[in-house]
Amino acid sequence: MDGGEGRSGSRRIRPRTVIVGAFSIILLLAMLWLADPGELVSIISGANLTIIGLVLLLYLVNLLTKALRWYYLLNSSGFKTPFKTALSFVIVGLSVNSVTPGRIAGEPVRAYMLRERSGHHFGSGLATVFTERVMDLLVLAIFAIIGLALILTLLPFSGGIFLALFIVLVVFLLVAVVYLALHLSTLNRVANWFVRTASRIMRRPLPKWEKAVNGTITSFSDGFRGILSSKRTTITTFSLTTVIWLNEATRVFLVMYALSPESVPFVGFVLIASSLATLLGSFVPGGTFNVALIAMVFNASGVNISLATTAGLLMTFTSIWILVPPGIVIAIKSLAKAKNVEEKQPLPVEMAKPSEAKE
Repeated sequence: MDGGEGRSGSRRIRPRTVIVGAFSIILLLAMLWLADPGELVSIISGANLTIIGLVLLLYLVNLLTKALRWYYLLNSSGFKTPFKTALSFVIVGLSVNSVTPGRIAGEPVRAYMLRERSGHHFGSGLATVFTERVMDLLVLAIFAIIGLALILTLLPFSGGIFLALFIVLVVFLLVAVVYLALHLSTLNRVANWFVRTASRIMRRPLPKWEKAVNGTITSFSDGFRGILSSKRTTITTFSLTTVIWLNEATRVFLVMYALSPESVPFVGFVLIASSLATLLGSFVPGGTFNVALIAMVFNASGVNISLATTAGLLMTFTSIWILVPPGIVIAIKSLAKAKNVEEKQPLPVEMAKPSEAKE
């Protein structure tokens, strides 16, 4: 007991976490200074509160749509999962993403919480959240291509080249991750390389790690292949993903309209702003990079920097920032409940019978 407390008490915050957090704060302060805090307050005080309320309502709709998408994927993959459980875990995952660099930590957390609640293999749950990520990348890349095509003649040559190269990079990343997920031997080699590297660093063999990693990869690959093999599941997931990101682009448009109806940028800039904010904004936690990217794109469209920054701040406040507190509460309650379930009774999330999964 004491040893465990000593170990947890000796844990230190990683330098990378401190650096990324400090950069996030500095970036936000720099944006506020550049945009003039007094001007920001003036713009916000004149915002149309009815439309801001609609923006919040649309975010709630998006949250429910994301939960519906995962709920559908889980049940299509053979897991009988209540919608309430899917919704609560999605909120936790999005909250974790909001405060961690890369915005990918929330997906494994969701799969882990599902495993703790249900007891099924971690890799199977991970395949469902990975499918969501693939669909997100695909739809956002399509939106970015459409947006770039619409505004290409309005951009300087260097700006057009930058966006075009970025889209090519996203498409390459999408193809690479799908290829890796579908080729079990390649995925195993990559994972085992990480295990061997960890073994050398720790200067001892890690057979349990290797066994756990191989089992996770096998169940993950089988789960992902199973999802893609169902045309109905693939089309439905893609359709829900399209609705999610159309909703997000609509929110970007409405935020600008609430602040200054006459300054709303052309639709191509709106698509680019929402796509870039999602695809690149994840590199810095807390949504500060989202603010910067939305402000940058809107400023490039001719919107003054104070108005553009205010739009970025409102978009972040009405999504990323408001979701963190409830996510923390749900995570604590869910983990406590999972512990009680493990000790007292079988699982509330049941695996479907093979015959049901095929149907």
